[in-house]
Amino acid sequence: MAPRPPQVETRSAPGAFRMGDLFFPLVRARTFAAVAGAALFAANFAAARLPLRGGADPLPPDPEIAALAARHAPEIWQDPALPGGPLREMLWEARRAGTRISILYRTVWNDEVHPVALLNKLYRMFRRLYYGSAKDVEYVRVDVDLGAGGAERVVAVAFQTEARGRAAPLFSRHAPAVIAHPSAPPAFVVLTWNHLLAPLGEPSGRLVRQSPRLRPLGDADRRALCLGRRTYEELADFGSRDVALEAALLGGAVLGAGAAAPLVWRARRRMDRNTSSAL
Repeated sequence: MAPRPPQVETRSAPGAFRMGDLFFPLVRARTFAAVAGAALFAANFAAARLPLRGGADPLPPDPEIAALAARHAPEIWQDPALPGGPLREMLWEARRAGTRISILYRTVWNDEVHPVALLNKLYRMFRRLYYGSAKDVEYVRVDVDLGAGGAERVVAVAFQTEARGRAAPLFSRHAPAVIAHPSAPPAFVVLTWNHLLAPLGEPSGRLVRQSPRLRPLGDADRRALCLGRRTYEELADFGSRDVALEAALLGGAVLGAGAAAPLVWRARRRMDRNTSSAL
């Protein structure tokens, strides 16, 4: 019988680097990142579509209210060279408080294009993750007082403008603005690349009046445009975000991913061992 070769045991010197020291933590980190990413994406998708909380009940879009919304729809003027395309839709909803009817017009563009190409790619990615699409949604609110005898009088118009009144800044700041006792219908010019507005003076030759589709806002539009995340403090009477529920949903996704990642990693290792033994 031939002598058995001696068994040789190899040991790493103290402090010596082994590939496993790097490989297995990377595998665990990659597994956790994959599970956490999938969980957060699913939770974010659900949270973005949470219904608005509170606010007065909307008026039904009957012919009388629809005619009122059509009469007071704001004019929007825009330079046709502005990237992002023309104004596509104007979705309205109405609330009543006494003799006053507030009509909120959501102005919808297919895209908003940042002047810096790299920032535009990053910003579009963020919008798709946070809002579900690259669409840009702004608003104009028109408060109409019906008064005695049903006489209509526009008492206020609210909108979002650039905080410093700058045209085409690289980094614009949203600021709420109100016009008291304006002319009807109110008219605006698109001031910035992200469709902030300013009151229209005399239209210049390069500006084009937009012709969006005007229609009532429906529940499907609220979900598709993620209006739960496009709320503003000044529109609280039209509903606000349920921040606590959204935070609980996202926090639960993080905890769930942390608990699931080790299980996924162990299952993956078991599959690798079974594959190796089969070979």
